[in-house]
Amino acid sequence: MTAQICDLIDIEGSEAELACELPLPFGHSRLLTLSDAEAQQLCPFAFSTMCWRNYFAAWSIRNGRLFLQRIDGKYALSGVGPLFAEWVSETLRVVGGDVVRHRHAGYGARWATELEIVVCHGAVRQTRPISPDRTMMRAG
Repeated sequence: MTAQICDLIDIEGSEAELACELPLPFGHSRLLTLSDAEAQQLCPFAFSTMCWRNYFAAWSIRNGRLFLQRIDGKYALSGVGPLFAEWVSETLRVVGGDVVRHRHAGYGARWATELEIVVCHGAVRQTRPISPDRTMMRAG
């Protein structure tokens, strides 16, 4: 299995990567499904082994709220402006800095800086750093 490309997240103006997969709002009127031909023309990497979902997303957190900014690949976000991610109730794994342990599978790599952000119905409930020791223990 190939390491996967991470979604991006802008947290109050600071950019990082997400080492997790957040759900998309399937059934929402602003989420469009593109044909394979359209998607491949707009975003060729979305059909590579580094992107098994066939899409890549950009997210943001502003004033304690999570937003979907854009989607590239098999899906697209229509309309103007970001979409408040009220459908997301997940723990986000935000990573940054150097990769301290590479694992060539999924999101198994470990970074120098990792943060967990607990989101409930689009609202940030808790943010906690993951210590380097805990990060390395989880890396197995």
